[in-house]
Amino acid sequence: MEQVLIQTQTFEANEIVKLLKSIDRNLPYTLEGLVYYPYYLFEFKMNAKGLMRLKGNIGCTVDSISGRGAMIDQKPSLYRGEIPEKDGLRPSLTVEAAYDKANEYLFHTASLKLKFVSMPQVQLVNQALFYRPFWIVTPSHKEEGYPNLMVDGISGTYHPI
Repeated sequence: MEQVLIQTQTFEANEIVKLLKSIDRNLPYTLEGLVYYPYYLFEFKMNAKGLMRLKGNIGCTVDSISGRGAMIDQKPSLYRGEIPEKDGLRPSLTVEAAYDKANEYLFHTASLKLKFVSMPQVQLVNQALFYRPFWIVTPSHKEEGYPNLMVDGISGTYHPI
């Protein structure tokens, strides 16, 4: 196993169980374990003119499987560690393709949401591949209406899978 960057987990197993029980005490779910989902992190130095002059660093993550970009307001807390091969998903995008997606997303966001008068000047400061932990939760009984869930180990949000 190789050392990779892993985002520091906020929710441990017992907290996930409590979280699910707080939603519905009768939810018949079993914690199966962790899966680590790959993301690319890009940090850019930006200089832009808009209603206000903006200078500083801005971050963007790119889902390394779907290619979706997202702006981040703070750098994730990362540490070096090992992930068992069966628990880590493989990136589909190359770092170059992810960089292109990050640039595209950054410029799209800058022009629409941040309302810059001219396109910002950006320079790549840092890039990294990191893994975000997700808990896999399955119904204890294969009853209709109870989907498998993926619970974010950082935010606690959950999604049917």
